[in-house]
Amino acid sequence: MRMKKLLAIIGAAIGVTLGFFGTGWLARQGLYSVLLPGALLGFGALLGKGHRSIVLPIVFGLLGVVAVYLTEWHYFPFVKDKSLFYFIGELATLKPLTHVMAALGGAISFWFPFRSR
Repeated sequence: MRMKKLLAIIGAAIGVTLGFFGTGWLARQGLYSVLLPGALLGFGALLGKGHRSIVLPIVFGLLGVVAVYLTEWHYFPFVKDKSLFYFIGELATLKPLTHVMAALGGAISFWFPFRSR
């Protein structure tokens, strides 16, 4: 059982990494895809399919939301101040689409590992 949890964590790490760099690549092509890290985190966690933990999907869901916002900050920082602290302070001023993508990224990051239980 521990092996399945470990595989889920490894898969999630690979997924969020691919999503982060994939977002950068797509941004250079002119596409907005900050949902990708959260979504691929959830898909990657399927590597550990069959684990029984409820804690893991909850943690993955929260990490999916964080991954989307960190990706937004890295690739699309505010012009006035590019620091992370400023970005966090100004989260409410982001476009509604960014918040929708963060919510979807978190939902996908939660749902796929949860459903595989």
